[in-house]
Amino acid sequence: MKAAELRAQFLMHMELSDWESAEQALDDWRKLGFAAFEPNFHRIFVLMKKAEVRAARELAFKFFESCKCNAEWFKQSLFCLQQLGAHDVLLKFVQRHFRDKQIDARVLADAAIALTRIGAHTLAHEVSSQALQRAPNDASCLNTQGIVLGYLGKVGPARDVLQRLIKLHPDYGMPYWLMSRLERQLDSSLCAQIESTLDRLGSSAYALDRAYLNYARFKCYDDLGNTDAAWRSLQSAHADAGSVRGYDPAETSAQFSRLHALFDRPFASPVIPITARPKSPTPVFILGLHRSGTSLLERILGGSKDVYDLGETDRLLTALSHSSNSLDDNYPAVAQTRLADFDLAALRECFYSLHQSPTKAKFLTEKSPANFRYIGFIAAALPESKVIHVKREAMDLCFANLREIFGEHVRHPYGIERIAHYHKLYEDLMAFWHRRFPGFVLDVRYEDLVSDPERESQRIFDFCGLGWSPDVIKVETRTHAIATLSAQQVRQPINTASVARFKKYETHLAPLRALLGTS
Repeated sequence: MKAAELRAQFLMHMELSDWESAEQALDDWRKLGFAAFEPNFHRIFVLMKKAEVRAARELAFKFFESCKCNAEWFKQSLFCLQQLGAHDVLLKFVQRHFRDKQIDARVLADAAIALTRIGAHTLAHEVSSQALQRAPNDASCLNTQGIVLGYLGKVGPARDVLQRLIKLHPDYGMPYWLMSRLERQLDSSLCAQIESTLDRLGSSAYALDRAYLNYARFKCYDDLGNTDAAWRSLQSAHADAGSVRGYDPAETSAQFSRLHALFDRPFASPVIPITARPKSPTPVFILGLHRSGTSLLERILGGSKDVYDLGETDRLLTALSHSSNSLDDNYPAVAQTRLADFDLAALRECFYSLHQSPTKAKFLTEKSPANFRYIGFIAAALPESKVIHVKREAMDLCFANLREIFGEHVRHPYGIERIAHYHKLYEDLMAFWHRRFPGFVLDVRYEDLVSDPERESQRIFDFCGLGWSPDVIKVETRTHAIATLSAQQVRQPINTASVARFKKYETHLAPLRALLGTS
């Protein structure tokens, strides 16, 4: 039987969800050419469909480590490696292939964004520049270059790219928002440009484009001191973003309840034999709600020569999926009802295998705020970790979330009712973790951190077992990339400008105060 016939058989079985027959077709296909790319690639996806994630990851690591991929398969390979959280393999794969002139420029732009998510910002810049050379007027390539330059702190070049993008593609919403984030203080010219664009587009614009435009307009009016106009813009932004990114309070509550249930009984600590890993830096998890100050705290820790600040990665989420042998890139833990459903030794092994520090650092930061949901798993499988929870006054924290648009999996900030509901779940879960694992998590108040950074940073360094020096709080002297919404903010000297920022909008936020029950 020829390869074309076996391919047709395989695709038919996949459509029917007949995984066993699909695998048989692949085995026959591979016999025609064992090293052929396509059947080996498809086998990884069949394993993923069968919920054999560990086997899929093992095969992917071996296959993509050295395979030769043509331009046709580059995009799908990129998607596969991202789904499996194969960070180091992804980096090497892109390094080997991105100069292939047959790869579409937009696919290269996607690769650059994928690289920023694993902290490979220098390579991301090289790849995004290559994409822009191939398609200098393409909106996606220009936008990606603007994002990468912003993360690298190259504000001037980023501004130039985004202004060019707006000139060429004025109906595209994201660059206006990115521009608004580059500047600490905006003038009225960008605001007038945004107003004109919104008036011209009306209701015909895609909801997310309108949302980005309205978040940018909010920032403009907020900087200009026009709080009423700013609030109207923010309400419009919430309506548009919320229409695309739905939020189910009942299901979200159920997810948090399942996390409580997984750890509602005491267990022996450690749950698994802890194998020594002398070559692996100790993880420092920095977590909390988004916009709580986690980026600033990581920036401070990164001032130590003994700390490698990895940034925001999905390393723990990938290890959780690996341990439960299932794929769910949003809440991998909540489908399980018993701790026994997780292979904690596999979680530990996977976590440490995903990203090796390029330096001889003794500690490696993991600054993914939403990891607050998984502190129980950290305590169970990675008990040597240091866990730091950045907390913030409730009104300020919720308003900081309301001001921003996040990635597609973050759905709670688009309205007062949503953020108030999620904040209560977050507070209850953090209180639960403190009761279950007393002393395992260090709480740091954002207000204390910015008002007395010397005292608070010493407390943090003592908790981690790190030597402290006054230079660690000079965050404005750091030059490395920051791939978060606060990329420009945390490049400034530590200050209290964000404390009590909600007070300008106190009247508008009265319903939030009532829902939070704060005085």
